[in-house]
Amino acid sequence: MPVDIEFVGGPMDGRRVSLDCTPEQLPPALKATDRIERADLEARVRTVRYERDTAPIGPTWHYRYEENR
Repeated sequence: MPVDIEFVGGPMDGRRVSLDCTPEQLPPALKATDRIERADLEARVRTVRYERDTAPIGPTWHYRYEENR
């Protein structure tokens, strides 16, 4: 049964995904890669970290942006 998650804050704010696992198997944190295109056509990749809330809001788990990491 898939588990719905939503990213809160940071570059992934508002994005929703489903992970094929049980709520007990959800990781405590997720890293997301954000590919940013620059005007000179070089790509810069940044990795950001999201921490899981301690409880879901309805059926959806939220992962919150941690900008200090």
